[in-house]
Amino acid sequence: MLRPIAFIFAALMAVGPVAAQVGSGTLKGKIMDLDADSPLPFASVVLFLNGNQVSGTNTDFDGEYTIKPVQPGTYDVLVSFVGYQSQKITGVKVTANKIRFVNAELSAGVMMRKQKSWNTRCL
Repeated sequence: MLRPIAFIFAALMAVGPVAAQVGSGTLKGKIMDLDADSPLPFASVVLFLNGNQVSGTNTDFDGEYTIKPVQPGTYDVLVSFVGYQSQKITGVKVTANKIRFVNAELSAGVMMRKQKSWNTRCL
């Protein structure tokens, strides 16, 4: 009597994680250096849904990344790398059981904002 119950319990536990991923999509892509036309290893790729971080990863040695499972929806993808200008890609639609490719090219350097000069005087 105990063996069939244990078997059913074990089967349900094995199917649980697989069932949770049914209907999810995948986000893949490649991040490149715009000026050097070479891949950016270890760049950060972050997935946002309604302004909240959902998932993220780093690129591999070839500048490629994969984020899965991703629930269907419309996301924003933020790509960043130290010493490069970040890039935000909005409106990325992920659908169930499909792979969505999002590639990006980052340019070196940081945007500098002009600092206000304050009128100071000594008393």
